[in-house]
Parts: sequence; structure tokens; C-alpha cells
Amino acid sequence: MKEFNENKFMTASLQISSYLLFFLISLVVSVVFLAMPILLNSFIVEQGVITFENIFIILFLITTGYGIQALSVIMKNRLQRNYHVKATGSIYRKVFKTSYDRYIEIGPSTIQSRSFDTIGAYADIYFFVIPALVVNSIVFIGVVVVSFLIDPIIGVVMFLLLPFNYYGYKALNKKLSALSVEMSKVCGQAWRDEDSIVSQVDFIKQNADNEKLVNLVMKHRFKNQDITRRVNNVANGVSRILAAMNHIAHIGLVVYVMSLLLMDPTDAGIVGGAVFIMIILPFFSTAITSLTNTNLSFAQVSAAKDFLNDIVSNITEGGTEEINGINEIKFDLEKVNIGELVLLENVAMSCKKGDIIGIMGESGKGKSSLVKLLLKFRQADGIFIDGKPIGNIATESYLKHVSYYSQNTPIITDTLYNNLNFGREDGNRDLYKKLPLLQKFGDLDEIILENGANLSGGDKQRIALARFFAENTDVVVLDEPTNSLDKETEEAVLSEIMSSCENKIVFLISHNAENMKYCNRVFEIKDKKLLSVK
Repeated sequence: MKEFNENKFMTASLQISSYLLFFLISLVVSVVFLAMPILLNSFIVEQGVITFENIFIILFLITTGYGIQALSVIMKNRLQRNYHVKATGSIYRKVFKTSYDRYIEIGPSTIQSRSFDTIGAYADIYFFVIPALVVNSIVFIGVVVVSFLIDPIIGVVMFLLLPFNYYGYKALNKKLSALSVEMSKVCGQAWRDEDSIVSQVDFIKQNADNEKLVNLVMKHRFKNQDITRRVNNVANGVSRILAAMNHIAHIGLVVYVMSLLLMDPTDAGIVGGAVFIMIILPFFSTAITSLTNTNLSFAQVSAAKDFLNDIVSNITEGGTEEINGINEIKFDLEKVNIGELVLLENVAMSCKKGDIIGIMGESGKGKSSLVKLLLKFRQADGIFIDGKPIGNIATESYLKHVSYYSQNTPIITDTLYNNLNFGREDGNRDLYKKLPLLQKFGDLDEIILENGANLSGGDKQRIALARFFAENTDVVVLDEPTNSLDKETEEAVLSEIMSSCENKIVFLISHNAENMKYCNRVFEIKDKKLLSVK
């Protein structure tokens, strides 16, 4: 696999030209705000007084600075929005290629939360940290130079504040990097586990006493908050010590400047210097904090890189051969297993267009696991498509010719029409309106609630099976697709589907032996063997 560069991958989602413009505007803002106290000091030193013209210039600079700053904020917010959206697409293109088992192991909820955190961490770097480093470096250098010219002692003290803060935050960052990786994992898992409880609406509503469920939710929330507490204790503890030391240094500078002013209040240079220091200290303090806080943001990126590398290192490599169709499938598998668990041994079967293959067997014996190999959910040596090893065929090209309908129907919170087209090209509205399967629904624009809360199990399977009539593939896999339908509807649907499959290869998995009447070949799984019974 080509070496993966996390930073390059995440930078690709930036709109470079717009980002550079935003960066330039941020620089202009820093120059304008830095120029204001320098000019004010210059007016006092050279003229001994501040004229109305001088005041107008200063006010103009301040107004201009805040106006440009407001523009930069608007630009940053727009760029951040676009970056989040584009980076989300980039990450999920990788996620959706992650191996089936690793995807399940991480968990969809954890993937969702960690991908969001990853994008947020890089967005902070691009839109806060990098501009802050450049802008505040200019402010820092400018203030230190001018302060040194006013009084060397002031300049030296201000200069020394940077390494003091930098090394303090560097020590903090070392501890936070490890904690940030741990927090990302723990919080993602805690949200996943909490969601698995809260999403069980029917169970919750029928339960007489949900106190145990509440305690479980509280347990997962405690994990989330406890790791957050540990991170905050480390971050806030050191930050407050450093902030206190900075505050003491700033008070010392003010006292020192005031003492100089009291010794000779008529010296325009001292007065101008005092004005400069008083005005610039808040900007300088912000610059110092921003420069040193960059360590904290880089700590979050460590967790982001950990997630990205986990995803990329588990991407399933597909083949490269393109195909135009599927005419014949041959199974010659030594075993079918999930990890160390062996479900089937010595699987031998071949089928061609026109075959309807029935597979029966008790739950958990390997029926679905077998057909998932055909769908390339897991890598398999021993499946041949028109004589070619399935692993040599490009996954995207192959799956265009295969349809899969399972008992676990994918439902999204959207219209019925968009659920019918979920993940596919838009189907024909007229086709859907005429399907007997969908006649019980009043409108294709009816909203489906979260997790299909306003649908029965049968309704969900109607939606899934309706998709069949909008597709035209060579291989159709029906994995218990009608187990929630009443018998009459089940027979009508299967008869309609089978009548449309004369030139296809169909795999029908069912516990219902009556459904095997549609199959010209039937296999049963017993004692880890795939036995032909018809």
C-alpha cells in the first residue's frame, strides 16, 4: 500500500486560494493593530501632545482593524464550513472501504464521533493555530523590538515571557498528547454504548421501571466525563500557573513603567513609552497565550492521526480487473470462518444464470456468512466469477452486478422516496407508485422517522424489496428478506421477484422450507457441511 500521509490527506480538503486570502487578511489585521500604539508613541515623543488629527488617525486605524477583522471572521467561518463538509467526504470514502470486521469492531457511532473530532482537530490547526502562529509572531517581535527601544529592561522581560510560556506548555503538551488519544477512544466508545441504550425506544416505553437503564446511561456518561475531567485537570492546572506568572510579570512591567513616569513626568519619551506599554499589554498577552497554546491543538492532532491510520491500515484492497457481467459462480472453499470460529468446511458449489439457489439451516450456522463472502464483505480464496478469482476483480465493478437484500433493512431519517433510493441512483417515481408492495404508503414524500420508528418490520422489508424492481443486476442475494411479512404478502412478493429472475443467479436464504419451492437447487447446512438436498 502507498505510504499514507495524514497531513497531506487532510490538507487536500482546503480551498487553497481562499485560505491564502484569509491568511493575508489576518496579517493585515495584526499590522493595523500593532501600528496603532506605535504611532501613538511616535506622536507623543515627536510632538509632546496628541492633536485632533492624531486622534482621528488612531480611531481610523482601530475602526479599520476591527472592520477587516470582522471580514476575516466571516471568511473563516465560510471556509471552515466548506472544509468540514469536504473533509467529511474524504474521510468517509476511506471509512467505507475499511474491512467489514474492523468497521463492526470500531462501531458506527464511534466512527462518526471520531471522524468529527478528527476534522475539528485539523480545522483548529488550519484556521486558528497556523494564522495565530504567524500573526502573533509578528505582534510579539514588533512589541519586543519597540519595547527594547523604549527601555531595554522592558524589552528583555517581554522577550523572556515567550520561552517561559513555550516550555511550560511544551511539558503540558507531552502529557496531553497521550491523554487526548485516550479521550478520543473512550469518549467515542462511551457515546456508542449510550446510543445503543437510548435508541431502544420500544423496549424503554414498555418497561415498567427504567432505573437500571438510567444507571447504565449514567455509567457510560461517567466514563466520558471522567476522561474529560482528567484532561481538564492537567490542562487547566498548568495553564493557570502559567497565566498567574504572566499576570505577575505584566503587573511588574506596569509598576516599573509607572515608576519611570513618576521620576520624570515631563519626559515625552517616557510618557509615550508608558502609553505604548499600557495599550499593547493586552495584545501582547493574547499573542503570548496564543503562541504557547498551539501545543494544545497539536495534542488533539495526535488522536486524529491515530484514527486516520487505523482506518487506512484496515482498508480492504480490491482487485483491478473490470467485468461487464456475471454468468457463472463457483465456490471451492476450504472453510468459512469469522476469526477463529469455523462455520463451514469444504464448500463446493457452482451455479449459472437461471439458477435459484436455496440455502437452509439453523441460525448462526453460516448461511449469511457464506453469501457475505460472495458480496466481498470478507476476503475469500476459493470463489470464482466466470473463472476469475473474486479477489482479482475490482470491487466497485463487481458490486454493480450484485444486489443484496437482507432482514436488516437500511432506513434513514428522510422521505420514503429517498429511502427507496438510499445509496443508489434515483429510481423512477412512477415505477414506485405502481408497485403493489408500496400501496399501503400514502405518499412517496412521507417522512420516515429515526430508525424507522413509524414503520413496522414488514414496512421496512417492503421498502427494501421495492428497491429490487428499480435495479437490474446479474446476481440477487435474498437473505431472509420476507421474514416480517405476512404469508400472503410474502408469497406474492417472492413470486413477483422470481418471475423477474429468469436470467439471473439468485440465492435465497430462508428458515421457511416452503420458500424453497421457488428454487431449482436447495442446499442445507448441517455439521459444518453444505449438503445438496434438491
